[in-house]
Amino acid sequence: MPLFEARDDGLLTGLGTAFGVSPKGILLTADHVIASYRDSCVRLNTNSLSPTFGPSGDRSLIAFLSPGVVFGTVHIPHQFFPLILSAHSPTKEGDDPMRELRGEANIQTADVSVLRTQELKQELHTFRVSAASPKVGDTVVAIGFPKLDLIQGGRQEVAALLEEEMFASYGTVTALHPNGRDRSNQTPVFEVEAHWPSGMSGGPVLNRDGHVVGVVSRSMEGTEDFAGCGWATWLARLPELANAVPLLP
Repeated sequence: MPLFEARDDGLLTGLGTAFGVSPKGILLTADHVIASYRDSCVRLNTNSLSPTFGPSGDRSLIAFLSPGVVFGTVHIPHQFFPLILSAHSPTKEGDDPMRELRGEANIQTADVSVLRTQELKQELHTFRVSAASPKVGDTVVAIGFPKLDLIQGGRQEVAALLEEEMFASYGTVTALHPNGRDRSNQTPVFEVEAHWPSGMSGGPVLNRDGHVVGVVSRSMEGTEDFAGCGWATWLARLPELANAVPLLP
């Protein structure tokens, strides 16, 4: 589902993709999708290694729940735009001494965030998250909303623009990076040869069983000579997620 930042004047700005993992309103997305919004949030706890944030000021985070197939110009009730009440991203102690010298918290944030919506009037359609790890050669499929970050407008305008915007892309796992791609990005990821356009970030990456094994993190779009490459946050390498998200064996 699409994620938006909402202002008090009713204007929505597209941020990226999220997906449900609990019918009670628990979503997953990529942490970088909500990073700029999170900077304006209030801290809901005092644990530096497990920060949880909530809305503050004149900006809020909302999801768009599809009302199904509609025809013509229709009014979509506010219940299909639930408010995100909290955001939590797994973190661990970092190894960057410069952060300590600057007086910053020396932590590394994984590129995945657990979102909790306001109470929903109906149960959320969800994906099942697997604790199984992908293997090189596996076929996976990613789902998301390309170019979502270019969409801006009121609720009805946004709903109309999203009518045909969902995108799915098959790919093959080509490499595993259990400790991240480099020192500056230590989120465990697996690499996929696939075409993942901009705006797919935060979408689910599914295995052949239809279970989520990753979250779209980064990508390089394909060209005539390059098939494209994407990196998905490797959920099985983040055991701390199990406290917030039910995982299949």
